[in-house]
Amino acid sequence: MDPGRTTVASMDAQQRRMQTFDALRKIILRGSQIRPLVLVIEDLHWVDKTSEEFLVLLADSLAATPALLLLTYRPGYSHPFGETTYHARIVLHNLTGEESVRMAENLLQTGGLPDELRGLISRKAEGNPFFIEELIKSLLESEIIVKAESGYRINKNVSQIEVPSTIKDVIMARIDRLDENQKRTLQVGSVIGREFNFKLLQKVSALSVKELGDHLLVLRNSELIHERGFFLDANYVFKHALTHEVAYSSLLIQKRKELHERVGSAVEELYSDRLEEFFEVLAHHFIRTDNMEKAFYYSTMAGKKAKEVFANEEALNYFREALKCLDEMPRSEVNEQRKIDILFEMENIYDAIGKREEEKEALERIIALSRAVNDERRLSDGYIRLAEFLSVIGEYQKAQEIGESALILKRKIGDKAGEGKALRGMGFVYWQLGNYDEALKYHQEALDVHRKLGNREAEGFELISLGEVYRKLGQYQNSLSYLQEALKIHRELGVIVGQHVSAFNIGSVYQDMGNYQACLEYYQECWKTVKEQRLSSLNTYANLLVPISIANAFWRLDNYQESLRYFREALGISRGLGDRFEEGNILSYMASIYNILGDYQESINHYEEALKIYRELGDKISEGKTLTFIGNIYRQNLHDYGKALSCYKESLEIRKEIGEEDEIRIVLNGLGVVCWNLALYEEALSYYGEALEICRKAGNAVGEGIALGGMGVVYLSLCKYKEAIDCNQGALRILKKTGDQKAEGYMKKFR
Repeated sequence: MDPGRTTVASMDAQQRRMQTFDALRKIILRGSQIRPLVLVIEDLHWVDKTSEEFLVLLADSLAATPALLLLTYRPGYSHPFGETTYHARIVLHNLTGEESVRMAENLLQTGGLPDELRGLISRKAEGNPFFIEELIKSLLESEIIVKAESGYRINKNVSQIEVPSTIKDVIMARIDRLDENQKRTLQVGSVIGREFNFKLLQKVSALSVKELGDHLLVLRNSELIHERGFFLDANYVFKHALTHEVAYSSLLIQKRKELHERVGSAVEELYSDRLEEFFEVLAHHFIRTDNMEKAFYYSTMAGKKAKEVFANEEALNYFREALKCLDEMPRSEVNEQRKIDILFEMENIYDAIGKREEEKEALERIIALSRAVNDERRLSDGYIRLAEFLSVIGEYQKAQEIGESALILKRKIGDKAGEGKALRGMGFVYWQLGNYDEALKYHQEALDVHRKLGNREAEGFELISLGEVYRKLGQYQNSLSYLQEALKIHRELGVIVGQHVSAFNIGSVYQDMGNYQACLEYYQECWKTVKEQRLSSLNTYANLLVPISIANAFWRLDNYQESLRYFREALGISRGLGDRFEEGNILSYMASIYNILGDYQESINHYEEALKIYRELGDKISEGKTLTFIGNIYRQNLHDYGKALSCYKESLEIRKEIGEEDEIRIVLNGLGVVCWNLALYEEALSYYGEALEICRKAGNAVGEGIALGGMGVVYLSLCKYKEAIDCNQGALRILKKTGDQKAEGYMKKFR
């Protein structure tokens, strides 16, 4: 599809990336329906991040298809595929001495080898199959072993044979035995890459078709390279990555630079009509030359290209290379401005993937460089981004000051579009501060600016902001009006993210209003978008909110099975994100629902899984709460008071460590009930007494009444009737004053 088509050009980076992923996935799955499919990908340890993420997506789709995905990688690489029933890992070990000899015999097509040669292979190759193969070829080429009528014989005494000690040395020895022209051809090919084509090699080497063809034939027959395709249009691939590496390292550094420049220039000439396809290749070559201008240009273009498809790690790497190029170029105002622009690109990515420390560092460099060259436009843009960053991390006062500086600068230089961004940033700061009136003022001003400029997309996002502020104010009809208008604009423009955020926020308004059916309609529209665009596989935090919100809405409607279904979806996304805290919270929500459904063991299982996560994270507050919840189930539902006692005691220790008085009171009351059921009456009185003291200090009348009531029950069991009556009557008096009819009714049973 033409990337310039409206449907493609209007996509945001995430959408374009996932549409590409989905198209590739469908092609592969469709191919497997036509015939069984085997996909082999070697050297996975060198995979780029984007390709790795696609392979994860593909692997998840293959469980029920007639397709085999075979991946090879070196030890040390940590694969991202998880442990599933349709994934198997096979570890390859070195060959034994006997297996090494048998492999050598197969290569030489003989049934037996001299004992001296067998010993040499076992000793030198150390069970490495590639080493064995290269060693045999090296011995043949140097005529150390020769074919005889009865098999093979050794021409020298084994003690006189000098066998290179490493596989790289073996390969280098084989390359050195080539004549100079053949060696030169191999070296030029190694500069082009692990794979190279005939046309490009000829352009760089300046050899005739016949000369080059002859040299390539020798290299193919030596099995240093393999040929794919037909002569003139053929591609050539180094047989092994080590062969490529050794050939490349055999060149002097200055010669490599010269050849990389020639390769880059040849690519520019041969593919001038579709140069965008080769930005990454050109960046690779010119970075390795002294031509820093072209290295900078192609690194920047490759970075922007990667960013457009949400290949963030690759984009950042290219932008880092661009900055290195600028550091090696003469210092000038233009080059300093180029640095600032690259840093803006990087900051934008850091913001998108939540790398706050790196984002902060990029912003500090942007502002320092902008001040140094007195560039007010870039400086004001940096202030806008810094104000938004400070708001996100909660430094609102600083954000307000920086935002105001940005607004003053934008107005000074007459940058209306920038003024709109600055106004939006100020609105966001005041929103975070809870000053909604000021937030409305700034967002409304920003909306007016965007409307005058005719920027419909920015107008849509400003309407979303206004809708959210009105929601915070509880002015739900105003909120819905702005959000519906935003949704309409983003639908007209085809802005998926805008549609998604608008619809989600409308759902949130209806949720605040208690209209859960209406809120579900919009939340499920968002979820449909997430699934259709495969946004969930991006593992973005925004998409995690959608299934959680749907699950909560179903929970409110008492539709517990549907609630569990969506919590499971959210659980999968949280695990994909590696967000352990959110994973623990979701497990806790699911545990609560299982408790409501009466599936107490499943509830405990989920709480215990959450508890393990909170302990790993060192989250004492959540750990204490979870222990209390587990204790409640053992006490109230399973009547296993021994286990309840253990959970409560552990929870109490944590609560006291943290110093949460009200939570301590709740656990103490639970311990009082459990000890009473276990006939541990003195301990029960002690726990209730502690709870009573906390309530009196805090002025918690209801809590005081409950603690006294508990003590009354214990005294009754001890046949201390006067104390029992005093406690129960005291509790009743207190609870009557508070108007807590439920607690009062409970106490009347013990009058």
